[in-house]
Amino acid sequence: MDPKIPYVYNALRDGRDIRLMRFSYSEIDKIIVCSLFPKPLDTIVTSPAKYYALSYVWGDPNETITVLCDGKSLDITKNLHALLLELCDNWEVEPDISEYFWADAICINQADDAEKTQQVRLMQDIYHHADGVIAWLGEATEIDKRGFAFIDRLIGIFAKNSSIDAETQESVFDYQNLSKADLEGLGIPRIEDAAWDDLRSVMEKAWFSRVWVVGELLLAKESRFQCGSVVLHTDTLLQFASSFMETPLYRDIMISRPQAMSHSNACRLSALKSRLDKGETLTIFDLLWHTTHFEASDPRDKVFSMVGLASDLDSTFIDYSDAIPHQMLLRLAKHLLNISDNETPLAPNLSMLSYSQAISQTLEVPSWVPNWTVQDYSMTPLALYFHNSPSKSEQRLSSQNVTRSDDDGLLLPGRLIDRIEAIIEDDSGESTLTNNQGLYKALRSLSLGMEIFEDWDELMTKLVSGGEHMSSMVSKWRKLVDDLGSYPTNEQLSDVCWRSLMLDDERLQDSKYRENLTHLSLMGTYSAEIVQSIHRLKTSTSLTDIEPVTNLKFSLSSCFIAVFLAFLTLRWIKGGFYYPDPLWTIGGLLFWLFVVYILGVLARLLSIPTEASAIESMKQELEELGQRCVEFLKVDKEIQHFVSVLWNTSYGRFYSSTERGYIGWMPSKARKGDEIWVFQGCRLPFVLRRDEARQGDERAYRLMGDCYIHGLMSIEASARIDAETERIKLI
Repeated sequence: MDPKIPYVYNALRDGRDIRLMRFSYSEIDKIIVCSLFPKPLDTIVTSPAKYYALSYVWGDPNETITVLCDGKSLDITKNLHALLLELCDNWEVEPDISEYFWADAICINQADDAEKTQQVRLMQDIYHHADGVIAWLGEATEIDKRGFAFIDRLIGIFAKNSSIDAETQESVFDYQNLSKADLEGLGIPRIEDAAWDDLRSVMEKAWFSRVWVVGELLLAKESRFQCGSVVLHTDTLLQFASSFMETPLYRDIMISRPQAMSHSNACRLSALKSRLDKGETLTIFDLLWHTTHFEASDPRDKVFSMVGLASDLDSTFIDYSDAIPHQMLLRLAKHLLNISDNETPLAPNLSMLSYSQAISQTLEVPSWVPNWTVQDYSMTPLALYFHNSPSKSEQRLSSQNVTRSDDDGLLLPGRLIDRIEAIIEDDSGESTLTNNQGLYKALRSLSLGMEIFEDWDELMTKLVSGGEHMSSMVSKWRKLVDDLGSYPTNEQLSDVCWRSLMLDDERLQDSKYRENLTHLSLMGTYSAEIVQSIHRLKTSTSLTDIEPVTNLKFSLSSCFIAVFLAFLTLRWIKGGFYYPDPLWTIGGLLFWLFVVYILGVLARLLSIPTEASAIESMKQELEELGQRCVEFLKVDKEIQHFVSVLWNTSYGRFYSSTERGYIGWMPSKARKGDEIWVFQGCRLPFVLRRDEARQGDERAYRLMGDCYIHGLMSIEASARIDAETERIKLI
């Protein structure tokens, strides 16, 4: 034994061999000592010997602790060292006596890319055949212990108070119809309670962000989470994630205290596990799209970690000899697009081009190749909304014409159908979705009760900027449509505006739904006064301080009631919705403002509240007003749905018009004059930009992304535009 000599791995003899380890803690040397045992994986599967696979976060590779491996020194990360120490202290029996363990940092020679490739190809079998998988969340703090105890408590409450949904036959906890008193009666703390911070500590452990854990957990026959000495069965925690984190209660916590809770990858893990448990097969695309938010220290692992779970890729795709992700991404793009290298034509899946620019491009790859190695996407791919359904003849035609060029270009036939004419850019300094979602969150928070807010200035900013921004953007969008004069599909321009904003969502067929959407234009009218009243009330300490609040409260009530009654008047007299007569609008508004003002003056002359009653009365009235605002605006139904759709459609896109007089959503990279093309066998139109740098290659284009063109989102509709088919190259 010489701890000064570094450990040197002996090569594995067979492609199906793995190394297992046993370890213990030496009280004499105060160090972990382990031994490695090469074993044929196929033999282990049929033998009575047990082994447990460890799932953990590597952590900072520069922070290491030395262990003894077969008498030689081997550096491992601090987190793995903490896990081994915990197992030495609290395992049912000494870990070096009866069981083997497998940990990638020790059992794989990380410096040998050839061995690493071979071992990663076996990962599916290693984790699937293990007797158990231990998911190590790290050493437990007091907050973590409270968080696990709180989870246990919530699981018990949900189980005791759930009912079976008649349609899904699943157990459902109906939070939506419970009052605050009901929640407190069940033992669920108020939203401002620090217990939710403890829960966040558990659900946002670094383990949940690591992409490798997806396969390690989903392939396991048995698994458990362990945080220090605290142990919780995997299914228990994931079922809690799926049943709780999709409830309105979780949403309200997210909205009211965003610093205390954020969306957890536990939900995504739970959803994928549920699909596998039901016997569904997952393609590599399914897995890549649903694990976008997971991390990997080696960008290639974002893809390689999913291969073992994919139904349409085998382990030979994994190859660490690709020193950079470029070649791997090209191979993957060819697979996803279904492009053949041989003479046998395949039906290409061109809708996959929708993801090429939706994923943030941080590598020098061709514009038609999605970069699956990053965590974020730059816009929502429209393929999620518009599924490709070309005819068999179109599939046969395109299969013979879609090929790769020698310079990694994509050659395919298409038709130029339009060009971008005008773009409505967001000049607020923030994206459209940020302001819209901020407004919705502020309004929803207002309905939950004033006492839950921690940052009143932030709430004021959300309400004021969100309301004004929404009104401003809707006005700009509407003007862009109105300036067209008429629409190529002969639709009413008012219909074109709302339908294009929401990608022609099917709910727009409901006239009541369309009617409620107009209330969006009122948000900016009273949002500022609401928040100013609340802010002053929150800081009021004397009757002198309260006096301006009373005036603001009266102004707020007048404005709210007047606008509400004005709309009722318009709807009753005119029966119109999109284009009410301006005279009726102004007259109704002024009339009801005058009536309410006179009534308010009389009311103030007849009542002089005491300081205590004034404060209590205003607190109650403002909270009720917030709830009435939410109910009036239908936030939980129409407005919530509208903001949700607009969140997705406006993310990374600008509202635009085209030279042929169409309206739609264009990728944020698009500019005036960019061309809009459709490709044979694909329903989606795409924005292309001619590459002027390619001298002598007039048909070379860069893909800017997919787009929505209202009235042209079907193969039949775009076919009506007279344009010749040309063969172009995407570079």
